Amino acid sequence: MRLRSQAKLGAALGFLIGISAVLPAHATLIATGSTSPGAATLNAGSNPFTTTSQVFIAVGGAGTATLNGSASGNGITTFNANSASGSGVTVGLSGTGTFTVDGTGGAATLNSQRMIVVGGASGNGTLTVQNGGTAQTTTGSFAVQVGASNGTGALNVTGTGSAVSSLGRIQVGAFTGGSGTVIVSGGGTLQTTGTSATNTELEVGQGSVTVTNANSELTVGGMLIGGTGTASLTVSNGATATSNETATDFGGGLSVGGSAGATVTVTGSGSVLNVGAIGAGNFIAGNEINIGGFDTGTLIVDNSGELDANGANINVSGGVFHTSTSATGLLTVKGGGTVTANNVTVWANGTLNGAGGTIDADVTINGGTLAPGNSPGTMTITGDLDLTDGFLDLEIDPLGLSDLIMVEGDLIIGEDFLFNLYFLNPPAGGSTFNILSFFDVFGSVEIDPLFDISKSYTVTGASPTAINVTLEVTDDGTDVPEPATIALFGVGLAGFAAMRRRRQAKA
Repeated sequence: MRLRSQAKLGAALGFLIGISAVLPAHATLIATGSTSPGAATLNAGSNPFTTTSQVFIAVGGAGTATLNGSASGNGITTFNANSASGSGVTVGLSGTGTFTVDGTGGAATLNSQRMIVVGGASGNGTLTVQNGGTAQTTTGSFAVQVGASNGTGALNVTGTGSAVSSLGRIQVGAFTGGSGTVIVSGGGTLQTTGTSATNTELEVGQGSVTVTNANSELTVGGMLIGGTGTASLTVSNGATATSNETATDFGGGLSVGGSAGATVTVTGSGSVLNVGAIGAGNFIAGNEINIGGFDTGTLIVDNSGELDANGANINVSGGVFHTSTSATGLLTVKGGGTVTANNVTVWANGTLNGAGGTIDADVTINGGTLAPGNSPGTMTITGDLDLTDGFLDLEIDPLGLSDLIMVEGDLIIGEDFLFNLYFLNPPAGGSTFNILSFFDVFGSVEIDPLFDISKSYTVTGASPTAINVTLEVTDDGTDVPEPATIALFGVGLAGFAAMRRRRQAKA
């Protein structure tokens, strides 16, 4: 009996020790190591703690600071850095520093009158705001910087009610040699809150920003993803990111492109990237989303994710710079993903591809490439499809599935458009392939009178001389008796009007 009681006592002590290791210490503000003001000064302060000096956590060495919501201990739950010059708060300057703002037990707030820098010059810094804590810049247009020149920074915002707010930009690895990582999760918020006269965009030069989980939000006045290093933005698992016009010189837009490549990914059911239309007079007015506008860029919407740019325009490769740049752009919409916009234009060196995705917009291929499937698949376009100039890559399997483009509006084919046919299995000799059989068009078909199908296709995976390629409108499944070269608009219009009526009859 005595041994059993001792065993129970030991287990209870072990349980209590475990709890003490998990629960935050109730000193409210704990500073250790290399800090300025010194750790002793910080720990001996009163609530709210206010200093007019610049605050450095880790100056040349290692340093830490923790601000939690408990009113016990020294009772400091608000930290005001009211420096009139310099950075405001820097975590990691020529050293390794961490600053944790933890709302467990009550409010915990870090206020910086000037910038908040995480990973200062040649330093390594981490700022974690969690469990309802907040950190913010409070005056002017001062930014939150994650990874300054030759610095490495990490910003974590996690938990319901946790928020980091910047009156100016949010810059991630946007300086020479700097890199940054930002994770917003568990219902946290990262936002810019400046006025209309303030630059309030998110700039990612080298590093990554991830917004994940339902109720997690990123809200900024514009997005520039790409610089001299690899850059990315990921919206996943039901999170929301929003780019709204809040600035007079730049606002509302999304640019994806950098010299080392830039990628934006929206993935998972409930994940949404909202991009607002830009008003006249702004930097990229009328070209709200540019993929590859400055340099190489990729935007992926998959796994039931959504890009909502209703009323805005999307340019793939070049955009406003399409006459002077060789940058490449790729827009991939697949796996139940949806892109909503006013117009999507694919310029030279640009590609729109994906299987199982929907583009809720008018689509124009003007020098670029449309590739509807990935081994193979179906792409849905709810607006018009204008094949002005460029290429359509079609995967064809005579023994199985082939690519299909569903067009709920009109299909327009220009004089110089080229169809690239990729056969996944060799077709039987003498087989005939009607290009229009790879489309399901609800509207009408318009074909330029100068378009010549005999000069407008290439073949891979089959002998071009062993097959026949036509462009013929069908009515109730019967080919219209026309030559291979289609030069009449009227037949196409009538044929597809009949096809549309047939489809409605089936519904």
